[in-house]
Amino acid sequence: MGSCVFNYQEVDVNFEKYYQVYNFLKKNIYYDILNNTPFDYHAAKVLDDKYSTSNSDKFKILLNKPSDKFHDSVNLFINELYSDNFTDFIKKCFKTEKFTLNAKLWISLPESEVMPHYDDSRKIGNIMFYLNQNAKGGETVFWKKDIPVFTTNINDNSTVFMRTRKNKHSVNQNFSIRKVIIVNIWK
Repeated sequence: MGSCVFNYQEVDVNFEKYYQVYNFLKKNIYYDILNNTPFDYHAAKVLDDKYSTSNSDKFKILLNKPSDKFHDSVNLFINELYSDNFTDFIKKCFKTEKFTLNAKLWISLPESEVMPHYDDSRKIGNIMFYLNQNAKGGETVFWKKDIPVFTTNINDNSTVFMRTRKNKHSVNQNFSIRKVIIVNIWK
């Protein structure tokens, strides 16, 4: 499975609930996206986030189709998400034949956090591409009952794969800008 965007061979598709890997996103694409993040703060402000515990500003932009407003690397990323290679990868990774997906770039300003929650039951999983080099806080935390059992590293081209069924998670308060592209896989 060749790709100019993802290192598919880096992923153990037999993970249980969550799995963190480094350099799933090829380094040149990671740095291009990191340095050319598409963003219009005025058009993308999130007014109501049901899981947020603060009034800190959060912004999102849909990445469901290429745009002349995006850097070439972002358009390459989007095109790969809808490629046969990625479709085959999702089928293996999330053990499903039928699915839809969407992608969003989320940017959270300092002091944002998300309380522990379960995702919508129609969601199969998420892939979270962290676009941070020197983040302080903002890690995704996975829980077993009321005990945190795993905290992600959100720096240095890390990607987290998550099965959402009965998978409680939260986001620690961030003290710097937190950027993440989340690809949602739906039934």
